[in-house]
Amino acid sequence: NITLVWLLNCNRLKFEVTRQLKELESQSFRLIVEALCQVLTEDEEVFWVAQNTFAFLNPYTSDKMATTDSLYKLIKDDTELLEHLQDYSLLQNISSSYIITSAFSSVLQPHLLARLLDKVVAGSYTVLLYTLAAFFFTFRTEIMKMR
Repeated sequence: NITLVWLLNCNRLKFEVTRQLKELESQSFRLIVEALCQVLTEDEEVFWVAQNTFAFLNPYTSDKMATTDSLYKLIKDDTELLEHLQDYSLLQNISSSYIITSAFSSVLQPHLLARLLDKVVAGSYTVLLYTLAAFFFTFRTEIMKMR
């Protein structure tokens, strides 16, 4: 399992492995690996790209307040949507969800994810936030119906 190799390689492997594999960090890495397995052919390539992608994302995704603030700024013009997201704490919760921490690996098709990750790895974490804001605007009607 590539996730176990990664945890061992980073000196993060804990005694209770089963519990650790259910944690957000391990799950996010696993989602990135699963998506990359559909694009890359060799396990070594998958490991290397996933490890470096996760290492790049981690400082940004760890700062939940900055992510929430950035999303707020991106959707502030749609006050009704913003208020709805705030009323149900969706804006705060989304910053620590798999969607952001795995860079949309669980949402996008592999060929689209490859294009997004290309921009992210090139140094643009904010492209993830713009992508999320675009999802919010695209699915605004459905989001407003949610309670």
